[in-house]
Amino acid sequence: MGAKLYITTAGGNAVDFTFADQNGKMVSLSDFKGKVVVLDIWATWCAPCKKKFLT
Repeated sequence: MGAKLYITTAGGNAVDFTFADQNGKMVSLSDFKGKVVVLDIWATWCAPCKKKFLT
């Protein structure tokens, strides 16, 4: 079962979540409160993603 999607609005509060970073350390969105956060999420099964990030 995948993660539940949330509808957000510009300037609204984001839902906090936790993921492993590139080194395996668990980090939460709330760890970066007050900072600009750019997320680059892709899937290993996605051919265009693999072409962009694994070549």
